[in-house]
This record gives sequence, structure tokens and C-alpha cells, in this order.
Amino acid sequence: MEKIGLIERIFARQELNFRNYQALHNSPEAVSYNEGLQESIKLLKEIHNANDIYLALGAERLFLEQELHLYANSPEEVQSIKAAITQFSDAQNSLKVVQDNYGYRIAASTYSSKRLTNGVPIDSFHEFLNSHATRLTNRMASQLSVTEKNVLRQRKKNLQMIKALYIYMQRKALEIKNID
Repeated sequence: MEKIGLIERIFARQELNFRNYQALHNSPEAVSYNEGLQESIKLLKEIHNANDIYLALGAERLFLEQELHLYANSPEEVQSIKAAITQFSDAQNSLKVVQDNYGYRIAASTYSSKRLTNGVPIDSFHEFLNSHATRLTNRMASQLSVTEKNVLRQRKKNLQMIKALYIYMQRKALEIKNID
């Protein structure tokens, strides 16, 4: 009999929790938050359409810094964001080097031929993009709102655009044909 009472109490608690959840997500603050997220999605789409690697990277760096200082609420999350910021810095170094065609050809000659994508080396820039895309995908598996997940999806699309631009820069530096 005691066990049945416990199940009923759990059920009642879950019902109350759900009603509170609904009230929370329909509050004026939640509505305003979602409107702000919708605006963020529009801005991220503008960044994507600008097709500017520096603008897109700057926005992603801003997101990382804000997540670290404003939203991270567990040691695991802080560690993950700090790792992303470190990788971001490494990626910026690769971005600087790829702009020096001769220097990049020398650097690229030191990469293993087993680590190529689209005929170009998988350097720290690619490693950042791949790791960060995985990080964003993992966050989408958590209990976020649809709008929050759409922000993450747009950020991932922006990372794809960044990757395409970076591969273009690599191919140009390495004098690989068909860079159009």
C-alpha cells in the first residue's frame, strides 16, 4: 500500500511540475526571451548571407564568451566552453597562416597526407569547426526550447559557411585548381 501512495505522490508532483513549467514558459519574460532569440536567428542569418569569415567568427567568439560568462552553470559546461575558446584561438592562428600562401604551403607540407579533406589539410581550424559543431549538436540533445535549438542550428549553418570559405582560402594558398 505504501508503494502505491508513493507512485500517486510522484504523479501528483509531476502534474504540478508540468503546470508550473507551462506557466513559466508562457510568462511575459519567456515570451520576450523567445522574441529575442528569433531576432538573434535573423541576425545570424544576415551573418551567413554576408559570407564573411571574419564577421562569422567574431559572432561565434561573442557567443562563446557570453555562454561562458552568462549561461554556463556547471563545471562540465565551463570546461567545454573554455576548450572551445582555446581551440578558437588555435584556429585563428591557422587563419593567419593560410593568408601567407608561401608560408601555408610550407606548413601544409608538414601535415600527414592521411589527414586531408577536399584535398586540403585538416589543421587546427578544421579541428575547431568539427569539435564546435559537435558541441552545438550535443547541446541540441538537451532540453532546450525549439527556438533555442534553432539558434544552435543557425550557428551550425554559419560554421559550414566558415568551413567552405576557409577551404577556399586553403586551396588558393596551396594553388589547387578549381577554386571557383
